[in-house]
Amino acid sequence: MNDERKTRSDAVLLNQAEGNQLELFGLMRGGMSYAEAKQWVRESLDLGVSDGALNAFWKHWSRKYNEERMLKAVTAANDIQATAAENLPLVSKATMTALTQAAFESALSNDPKSTKVFFDLVLRAQAQSNDTKRLELMERRMKQAEEAEGVVKENISPEEREARLKEIFGLT
Repeated sequence: MNDERKTRSDAVLLNQAEGNQLELFGLMRGGMSYAEAKQWVRESLDLGVSDGALNAFWKHWSRKYNEERMLKAVTAANDIQATAAENLPLVSKATMTALTQAAFESALSNDPKSTKVFFDLVLRAQAQSNDTKRLELMERRMKQAEEAEGVVKENISPEEREARLKEIFGLT
């Protein structure tokens, strides 16, 4: 992400090569303490830094990291929602909202449990879509049966009855 503000000239760590900054940030994200980070900076970059400089560095990079993570998560959730809406058109709005939220949370987390929740929701949405399709099919068949019952009760020739029944059931 582009940062609009200019880096202060006295921000020693933020004026280092970006590769060094990313390496330090990765180490700190991995659990490196400030004392260990100071030692790493001293040994790797030949610099002495204060806790305040490390704190400013951490705030700068973690903000950028979190913004990028959020943007990726929102994009992933929106993509999944669009795909689900296209492929599961009969899913309720509440299920679609829950699916989008779970996709967002799963994209933010590397937690297998959140991924399982997400896929459980996908399966539930698919089942709901299938249930809706099944219900529509049953309603259509019931209507056909009612129409067929009326034709059977009519006083018409067997040929006409057969033709109308084929028409009702789409066999023509």
